[in-house]
Amino acid sequence: MGLAHWYGIGDGYAWRIMANGQPMNPQALTIAVRVDLLEAEAFRLGDAVRLTSACGVVTATVTDAMPLEPAASLDTIIDVSPAVCSRLFCGGCGHNGEEIAYGEELVLVEVVKD
Repeated sequence: MGLAHWYGIGDGYAWRIMANGQPMNPQALTIAVRVDLLEAEAFRLGDAVRLTSACGVVTATVTDAMPLEPAASLDTIIDVSPAVCSRLFCGGCGHNGEEIAYGEELVLVEVVKD
């Protein structure tokens, strides 16, 4: 369980090539996982994951690696596409008048097993 933030609109990430070699589609149900969690093989590119928040449940695919920046909180474990955000975040997501992204949600992330 950890914090999820969103990315993909107004931040330069939409249609940028992700770690899986495909462009980031803001309308797809995709997530980026913190790079250290990918390296530890807690998650793998292509994994289907079930995301659960107080406001919803959605299944998404791990398609990208989220950089581990020194200033980033280790509580933040994933970044989600706007499509996931709209289904999962209780407080909404978007930009304020100054183009600053807002929106985060506490989520449970589970790999979907076959």
